[in-house]
Amino acid sequence: EHWVSILDEKNEEILLLEDVATLDPESRQALVRALSREYLWPKILGIRSLSEHHGISDWDVDTDRGPVRFQVHGMRSSAFEVSDGRYVILDMSGARFEIPDIDRLDPKSQSLVRRWV
Repeated sequence: EHWVSILDEKNEEILLLEDVATLDPESRQALVRALSREYLWPKILGIRSLSEHHGISDWDVDTDRGPVRFQVHGMRSSAFEVSDGRYVILDMSGARFEIPDIDRLDPKSQSLVRRWV
């Protein structure tokens, strides 16, 4: 989310973006799509529980790397669709999680996540 360095073909920095949140939604989605091609993020396979208290969302999920619990601040600004049904979730520590296809989640998981995205 912070301090993204954009390099040219010579590996020289051409832009240092202090805060991804300053981008318009379309540009932010384009950046996330580009980053997702470069980095592997845990894929959320199912959601055990998802609750929100005072603007903090608590996630308990199963991923392709095992069970994970994490928190998200400002769900609507920390989860965004990068392509049809594919979401990236940014947690409070800066970790990223991916839902490859929301329609492929089990019905309970779909119901939980659709309340927030």
